[in-house]
Amino acid sequence: MNRNLEKIFKDIDKSKRLIISGEDWSDNDNSSQLKKRFLPKFIIFLILLLVVILILLNSINSNKSQDNGDTLYLFEKISKVDSTIIKLDNAISGTIDADRIKYYNTSDDEVNKAKVELNKINENIDLLENNNHSIYITYARQAVDTRLQMLEYGNAIYKTACVAINAVEATEDFWNLALQADNLLKEADDCLSNNININEATNKSLYAKSLLNSSKEKIKVINAAGIKFDLSDYELYINTKIDAAQHCIAMCNAINNLDVDGTQNESRMYFEKDNLAIQYAKTIVSVPAQLIRTRYDLDVKDDVDIYKTVRKDCAANDALIRNYLNN
Repeated sequence: MNRNLEKIFKDIDKSKRLIISGEDWSDNDNSSQLKKRFLPKFIIFLILLLVVILILLNSINSNKSQDNGDTLYLFEKISKVDSTIIKLDNAISGTIDADRIKYYNTSDDEVNKAKVELNKINENIDLLENNNHSIYITYARQAVDTRLQMLEYGNAIYKTACVAINAVEATEDFWNLALQADNLLKEADDCLSNNININEATNKSLYAKSLLNSSKEKIKVINAAGIKFDLSDYELYINTKIDAAQHCIAMCNAINNLDVDGTQNESRMYFEKDNLAIQYAKTIVSVPAQLIRTRYDLDVKDDVDIYKTVRKDCAANDALIRNYLNN
């Protein structure tokens, strides 16, 4: 009995030593049996773990693939709108230029269609956002919102530019006509001073008056365009030159009629008006079209500043999207 108890305690003690000391299970029969039972389960566990990892990776890749597919679909639609935005952007970039604005002519209808398409894309984003909170949704939303702002501010700048450029062209026209008329009156005066040809002087004076009246009509067009630009000094100059031309015509008629008093009186009035016009010319800018350009820059400054900021944000966001899709 005592021997059996000793054997039992020895076995227990041996078992404790096995666990506590961490002896290798291969050193005894019990460890071999444990190993045989443990290894199959461990292998099965590893296999199951590997399967789970593969499923997770496949799910991640699948979601990423779906994200990329949705993003590409959205940006295919956005790219169709970009043609209008790019054309508008080219029209208003840099200093105001008539040829560039005419070449990149952008109608309200084009802008409105682009806005409608972008709003439809936003609706698609809303639907995707309900099922997917991926970062690309934020990128897509930002892409649409910045483009809508570019269209809004860009079109406002473009419209102002169109009005301004029409005013610039009209200003260049009215001033060129006024300068031509001034040269004709000088030529008419030379004809009279040198007793060359009274009829030629009369014709030049008549033509000068006609040009000045046309110049005056051009000013009316500019005023009607709504440009915040005061042309009253130019109108005063042109009206004075018209008076001078009329006196020159009357002087020619007096000479033809051998009316000495009439000739002297009209000559005096002609030089009086011509000298007055010269004084007025000293107070006005010799290139009035530049004043229109300066006025335009002031009128659109706030919109241009906002447009540039939004344009920069749009470009930065598009760069993030390209980077996201490529990874």
